[in-house]
Amino acid sequence: MSAQIKPAATEAKKELTKKWGEDIMALGFTAVPDILLKRMGKLNLSSTEFVVMLQVLSFWWFAENKPFPSKKKIANAIGCSEKTVQKTMGRLEKLGFISRIERRKDADRNDSNLYDFSPLIAQLQPMAVEELQIQKAEREAKEDRMVPAWKKKNNKLKIVAG
Repeated sequence: MSAQIKPAATEAKKELTKKWGEDIMALGFTAVPDILLKRMGKLNLSSTEFVVMLQVLSFWWFAENKPFPSKKKIANAIGCSEKTVQKTMGRLEKLGFISRIERRKDADRNDSNLYDFSPLIAQLQPMAVEELQIQKAEREAKEDRMVPAWKKKNNKLKIVAG
């Protein structure tokens, strides 16, 4: 982590603690990129799919360690059946947001799956670039509106001798 990012992360956590309180923040938090929240509709994510995805993301603490919560743990957290979680995870995989990696416990039993969010990240990347371009254009338009007409480079006002 670079020296500049670490203080920003510390400041962000302090601000979150101000908003939510120490007891709540002591239990942790989940970082989710705004583009995922803003483009949920464009991604065609249902609210159930989104909540299940958030649950899995809450177990993803380090980039190199893929999360592996059990369907039971997710179901208990959001108040639905394990079957609902299973179907939802299947749809998230079909939509190209996650890859499930099976983990074998024994020859005849599985452990909870690992979940890879690389496919989601790949889908969000062009959306993020597009959003950055939109924000830049909006910022430039706002700045342009703040400059008086007589100061603009392409001012078409002509001085007419009287």
